[in-house]
Amino acid sequence: MFDRIEGEHILLRKAKESDYKSMLRNVWGDPEVYQWMLFQPTLTEEDAIERCQRTIEFQKDHYAYLVAEKETDEAIGFCGIKEISPGHFEESGIGIGTKCQGKGYGKEVVALLLDLAFRKLGAVDFTYGYFQDNTKSRKVAEHFGFAYDHTYEMTRPWDGAVKIVDSCILTREKYKMQRIMVIGSPGAGKSTFARKLRDKTGLPLYYMDMLFHKPDRTTVTREELDQRLQEILQTDSWIIDGNYQRTLPMRFEACTDVIILDYPLEQCLKGAETRIGTKREDMPWIEQEFDPEFRQYILDFPKEQLPRIYELVEQYRETKNITIFRSREEADEWLEENNE
Repeated sequence: MFDRIEGEHILLRKAKESDYKSMLRNVWGDPEVYQWMLFQPTLTEEDAIERCQRTIEFQKDHYAYLVAEKETDEAIGFCGIKEISPGHFEESGIGIGTKCQGKGYGKEVVALLLDLAFRKLGAVDFTYGYFQDNTKSRKVAEHFGFAYDHTYEMTRPWDGAVKIVDSCILTREKYKMQRIMVIGSPGAGKSTFARKLRDKTGLPLYYMDMLFHKPDRTTVTREELDQRLQEILQTDSWIIDGNYQRTLPMRFEACTDVIILDYPLEQCLKGAETRIGTKREDMPWIEQEFDPEFRQYILDFPKEQLPRIYELVEQYRETKNITIFRSREEADEWLEENNE
């Protein structure tokens, strides 16, 4: 049993006796939350204490969790999954307190539950359901690529409300269909990171430099580059390494995940310098010197290139999984934690 699962901003953990106050305040007694839930509201501290005890007992042998903010450990929601038949899982309820909505926590919860089901428990498929008028949950389903399965009607036990539920499903094959961009300053180690990610995921890896440059140090035309890139973007799964500012919007649009290596300038300069004279699979020739023009490009990158990247991040934050690393140590730790 996985008792604690950590995300970037939240963690999924088992309930404690002291959680009753925050769960009453943030979830069980919040009408903005329980209007979308099957559970009956809890409105008094006495009932919350008793409910918290039931929750603790239930979670002992179920994949059920409270959602807590990582910085404060305050309980701000709940979630869980259950295996309905061998290899077939479904979510058993997900709720986030009103004060924490709009921060991307819902998507982070679903991402952690999918990781638990598919990577740790070997799920064949995963079912996700939501009330038909719950647009936020519908958008989460669309974000992760769930496919509509069926609609059914149910009567909520505690208030007799008739609810229309859309049920959708994500297969293991579709879950593994990731389309990942790796971008960031030259010299940060994007290609090395991308290769490690390829080795762990089995996804095909493409380098923008290899698409653009020829072995004789000439380049393909803009039209040829776009055609090559579009052929890759139309496939189900890929990792694409490299910036090429002009092509970023089309890649942001097509990808599922964006990984940005935003490292200190000195580290990037050193990284670019130390690879001189080394044969690399991401370039069709061996660099023999640290080209002054390329060095200046790295120096200018934080003020001339990064702002546009972060504009796109803000534009696509709600629809893409975006991960930003500030150091190689962070990136390596993430790769280790996400080892399949």
